[in-house]
Amino acid sequence: MRITRYSRLLALMLLPAMLCFSGCGKNRWKKQTQQPSASTSVSGTASKGPIRSGTIRIYAVYPGGVRGALIHETRTDEQGGYRADISPYAGPIVVEAFGDYLDEATGRTMTITPDAPLRAASPSATGDVKVAVSPLTELAVRLAADLTPAGIEAANLRISEVFGFDIIDVQPVEPQVSSLFSGYTSQSQIDYTLALAGFSQMGNGSSAGSVLDRWSAELSGGSVLSEALAAAFQDALTKYLDSGNPNNHTGASPDDTNLRSVGKKTVLVRMEAFSEFAAGNTLISGVELTLELPAGATVRHDRATGEVLDASLTIGAAAPVGALLKGKYSSVASVAGTVKIVLISTAPFTTGEFAVVSVDAPPATVPVLQNFSITGLKFVGASGVALNGLSARISLTVK
Repeated sequence: MRITRYSRLLALMLLPAMLCFSGCGKNRWKKQTQQPSASTSVSGTASKGPIRSGTIRIYAVYPGGVRGALIHETRTDEQGGYRADISPYAGPIVVEAFGDYLDEATGRTMTITPDAPLRAASPSATGDVKVAVSPLTELAVRLAADLTPAGIEAANLRISEVFGFDIIDVQPVEPQVSSLFSGYTSQSQIDYTLALAGFSQMGNGSSAGSVLDRWSAELSGGSVLSEALAAAFQDALTKYLDSGNPNNHTGASPDDTNLRSVGKKTVLVRMEAFSEFAAGNTLISGVELTLELPAGATVRHDRATGEVLDASLTIGAAAPVGALLKGKYSSVASVAGTVKIVLISTAPFTTGEFAVVSVDAPPATVPVLQNFSITGLKFVGASGVALNGLSARISLTVK
C-alpha cells in the first residue's frame, strides 16, 4: 500500500517547533540546471511495452541542436531498463532504443527497427539522470523546434502537460498487475504505463507509426490537442481497460488513472494572501485551506491516497522555494470535488501568491471565478499563533 504523509502534515500545521521542512518546493516538470560532475550516468526504461534485451544508443548533441557522435551503446534488461556511463560527457543528449517488445493491445511480439528507433532527448545530462524512452518521448522529439537545450525542454514540457506526468523523469513499468500495484509504483508511473497501453490500442489495426504521425501532425505548430484526438485516445483507453479484454493484464480500471483528464481544459487557480490592514507587515509561516471546485472539475492525484500530484500543486511566487506544500483531493459521487491544502515554511513570507493548483475542467466549459471558493482558511505565524486580518483570494488562468 502506498503511504502518504498528508495526515501528519495536518497535525503539524500549528506546531511551530516542527516547521523545519526545506527543499520540498517543485516547479512544474521544469528541470533545474545541474552543476558539472566528474561523471555522467544515464538510466531509465525503454518501453512500448518494455523493450526486452533491446539496444540503447546515446548520442551527443552539438551546439546549434545537431545530433552528434555516438557516445555509448548498451542493452536493455527484460523489463526494458538500461544504465550507461557516458563520462566525461556532460550536456544535451539523444537516446535511441530499438528491439522486440510485447504489444499491449494485441499480445503479439513486435519489433522496433534500428532505422526507425524510439527517441528521447534530455537538455542536460550531468551527474545521475533518468531518461525514459517511449512513444511519448518520441512525440516530443518530433515536436521539438530544434535539439538545443531550450528546444528539448520546451517539447518535453509540452507533452508532459498533455498527459500529466514528466515523460522523461518518470519511468513506465511492465503492464502487469504485479508491477502496477506492487506498492512501490507511483501514480505517475501507473498513468505513464496506461498511457502507452492507450497508444497501443489506438494503433490496433494500423501501424504504430501512423498513431504517432497523427499526434505529431495535430500538435505541430503549437496547436492544442483537438477534441477528436482526445476522444480517440479516451475511447482506446476504455477499450484496453475493459475487464473483458484478454490482453489487459494490468488489473487496472479507469478509476486507477488520471488519464481521463487528457484533453480537458487546464485552469490554473492562483491563491493569494492579502492583508486587510497594512500590506507586507505580516509574516506567514503556514496556511491551511480547502479549495472547492465546480462540478466536472478535477485535480490529478494519487488514486489510492488522494494526495495531489506535485505537478498539479506548485508553490506561488511569494512563498519561499523551500516551503512544504501538500494537497489532498476528495470527491463524492455527483458532488463537486475539494482540495485540502497545507503550506508550511521555515522562512516566513508576507502577502502575495502562495500556491497554484492545476485544475482539469471539461473542454466545453467556460471557467467562472465565482464557481471556485475557499473555505476553512487559516494563517499561522512563526510562533504558531493564528494570524488575524489576513484573507485569501483566487484568480484563474486558462491554458
